[in-house]
Amino acid sequence: MQTKKYLMGLLLLLVASIPATAQKSTGNKQFDQLRSRFEKGELFQSQLNHQFIDSYTKDTTLTLGEILIDKSRYRLSTDTGVVLVDGKTSHVFNPKKNQVIISPYNPEDDEYAPSRFLFGTLSEYVIRNGPMRNKNSTVVMTSDDPFALFTKVEIELNEQAIPVRITAIDQSDNVIVSRFSFGKFTSPTPQSFLLSYPKSAEIIDLRN
Repeated sequence: MQTKKYLMGLLLLLVASIPATAQKSTGNKQFDQLRSRFEKGELFQSQLNHQFIDSYTKDTTLTLGEILIDKSRYRLSTDTGVVLVDGKTSHVFNPKKNQVIISPYNPEDDEYAPSRFLFGTLSEYVIRNGPMRNKNSTVVMTSDDPFALFTKVEIELNEQAIPVRITAIDQSDNVIVSRFSFGKFTSPTPQSFLLSYPKSAEIIDLRN
C-alpha cells in the first residue's frame, strides 16, 4: 500500500494546522486561508492524479480517482476500489474480489495520523513562500529531520486558495506528484464519508 502511505502523508501535510485559537500566520495568505478552511470543518473534493516516481528505477505508479478529505477523515475512490478512513476505523472495498476489509485505526500508532499534524507545530519543517506560477502561489516546506516522511514539499495554490498540485521528495529521493483538478470546498453531508458495497460482499473484520 505504498501509494496509500505517500498519498496520506501528502494530504495530511495539506491540512496541517494548529488549533484556530492559536493559529500562526505562515506569511502566505492562500496557505493560511486553506488551513483555516479545514479547521472550520470544510470538505475538500477533487479529481486526483497521483504519481510516484521511483528514484532508482524511474518506474512510475499512477493513481487516478476522486478524493474527499476533511481534517480527520478521507475517502479515496479509484477504479480498483475505495479506501475510507474515519479516524477510528479503516474500510477498504475491493469490487473485483467483492470484499470489504475493516480494521481498527489508532491515530497514536499511525505516523501519518491527522492529529500529529492538525494539532502539532510542524516543527520538523521550515515553511517559506515559493515562487509565483502565473497567478498561483506556492509554499515550500523543507526538513532535515531523518524521521520526516518528506525532505521537501511544494504546495501550489490558486487565487481562491484551492490546491492545484503538491510535489514532494522523500528520504530516498523518490518524487511524488499529486495534481488536483476541479477542486472545491463544500460542506460535508452525512453521505460524504459513507461506504457503499453490495450485500453479497465478503466482510473481513479485523477489529476482533
